[in-house]
Amino acid sequence: MQAGVTTVRDLGARYPFFRFSTRDQINEDPNLATLVSAGPLITVPGGYPIAGNNSPSLVVTNPDHARREVAQLISDGADVIKIVVDSGDGLPTLSLETASAIVETAHQWDMPVTAHISSLRDLRLVVDAGVDDFSHIVPEQIPGDVLEQMVINNVYWVPTLETAGGYDAGNLREFINVGGQVALGNDSGLLPGIEIGMPMREIEMMQAAGMTPMEIIVAATRNAAHVCNREDTLGTLEVGRIADILVVNGNPL
Repeated sequence: MQAGVTTVRDLGARYPFFRFSTRDQINEDPNLATLVSAGPLITVPGGYPIAGNNSPSLVVTNPDHARREVAQLISDGADVIKIVVDSGDGLPTLSLETASAIVETAHQWDMPVTAHISSLRDLRLVVDAGVDDFSHIVPEQIPGDVLEQMVINNVYWVPTLETAGGYDAGNLREFINVGGQVALGNDSGLLPGIEIGMPMREIEMMQAAGMTPMEIIVAATRNAAHVCNREDTLGTLEVGRIADILVVNGNPL
């Protein structure tokens, strides 16, 4: 909050130690940034981030099991559902059937689903499954048909360029050129060295990747509110919205 960030989206609490009541207590304090929480990441036995990061996660074994767990998370108070589709190093990962079951279940309650991905193969799967947004870069060039399908499906992208040293294979500009929507986020709080507070390094990397100042501002406000499932109250200056405004010296354009 002191850095000017008024909402934080937490996409991976250690399972089963987090409680949504903790989020609710945080959100009662006006001196703290509002916390939007997914609770635990959803993965498969032996999948990322259990393997790789040794991070306790919610494990599902098949579509029916996934539906039950997602329904329980929503009942417990999740703001968004987070799945992990990471086939790196040959790790097991969610199948298209199970990922689709998660999305279908969440959407029955108007709950968005966000995905962690690490490759073009993973990206194709989550787009086919119907996720609402995904995080991280794709190291390969994304083919035009995939970019177009992302736009048709209204899939938002949170590139977290800082985690990749600014590298994006030229995909970010191409995605925007075909009408894609980008939201700001840098994955701080887990990886060492990632900027906490106002993510200026991420913003500068977005500009280096070809985004204009206005596109970055939209990514940090309207589009960020969208992926936080708060676009009805935050992110734009409109009648009826919360006056959640950052005042700066100078012209941000």
